[in-house]
Amino acid sequence: MSFRVLIAVGALYSVFILVLLTFPPETMFPGLKDFDAYDLAGHFVVFAPWGALASLVLRLPGAGREEEGEGEWGWSPAFATLGLASAGGLVFGLFSELLQNVIPGRRPDLLDVFADGGGVVLGALLVVSLPSRLIARWFVRSGRR
Repeated sequence: MSFRVLIAVGALYSVFILVLLTFPPETMFPGLKDFDAYDLAGHFVVFAPWGALASLVLRLPGAGREEEGEGEWGWSPAFATLGLASAGGLVFGLFSELLQNVIPGRRPDLLDVFADGGGVVLGALLVVSLPSRLIARWFVRSGRR
């Protein structure tokens, strides 16, 4: 899979999340008693792949740099990747919650943003923990950002 394809998959998954969040919960889960707990778990699970994709996009062009030590600002590339993917995921989660403010039947919830962020961090951690050689083998590096 090339870098451009990975970007396209990430963009399509982002659109999928936004479309999914436009449906009122009672139409997706009729008769569900404790919706809030399931809603938080759903946000966590849906945003974990987003974190993994963001980490892959950030890590792919520099696969193999983790062995070189610290980056330009004294941070390890894995830490920088985790931080950037997590920050991007929190911004995207906040945007998705703000979008729900204008959708009938939906309401924004700060706990959902935290669940989104937790899912993003988990997905990013899974990718960051993978050896660079494995990522380089799975994906064709293009060297472009």
